[in-house]
Amino acid sequence: MKKNKRVTWAWTEFLTELAMSQIGDLKSEWSVIVTKDKDQFDETFQILMVQEDPKSTAISLPQGNFNKVKGQDGSSAQIILTKYHEDTDCDAFIINQVSAPKGFGPLLYDIALELSEDSGAMPDRIYVTKDAYKVWEYYMNSRVDVETKQLEYGVCPWEPGESDEHGSDHDLWYDSPLSKIYYKRDRSVIKSLTGANKMIYRVGDLL
Repeated sequence: MKKNKRVTWAWTEFLTELAMSQIGDLKSEWSVIVTKDKDQFDETFQILMVQEDPKSTAISLPQGNFNKVKGQDGSSAQIILTKYHEDTDCDAFIINQVSAPKGFGPLLYDIALELSEDSGAMPDRIYVTKDAYKVWEYYMNSRVDVETKQLEYGVCPWEPGESDEHGSDHDLWYDSPLSKIYYKRDRSVIKSLTGANKMIYRVGDLL
C-alpha cells in the first residue's frame, strides 16, 4: 500500500515533538504538579509545569518552592481537565486551557489522558485550535496505546454557532477526531514521572 505523504510527514513531525517531551528531557529543576479539585458540581485536574526556585513565594509546598513555567503563548504551561457531574450524557473529562513550552504538549496531553482513567477524555469542542485538532487527529489515527469510543451524533451536543469544519455537521461527525472519547489506561507516563521524582500530586484549590 502506498503511504500518504501528508500522513507520513505528520507522523515524523509529531514523533520529533514527542521525543523532545520525554521525561528525561525535562530540565533538572522542572516538575509537574497535579492538583485535584472536586466538589458537588465538577471534578477538575490541573496539570501544571513548574520550575523549582527556593527563593520563590509564588507556589510554596512541602516539596519546595516553585514558579510556573510559561507556555509558548505566554500563559501558564498547563492543561485543565474537567468532568461535569450534571452532564450525565457526557460522562468524560474535557481537556481545555492547554498551553505548553515547545515540544512538551504531548507530555501534558498524555498525563491528562492517564488521569482520566476509565472516564476517558475528550476535546473541548467549543474552542479547538489547529494545533489541538492535529493532536486529537494523531491520537485517533496513530496511537496504538490509546483507545477511542465513538460518540453518537447529538450526544455531548455542539454549542450553537460552532463551525462545521470540525465535524459538527452530521455528515462529518463520525470522521472527526473531536467526536470521540479517548482512553490511555497504562499510566506509563505518570509512573515514569513519579519514579523520577518529577510529579507532585495534591488535593485542593487550583494553583
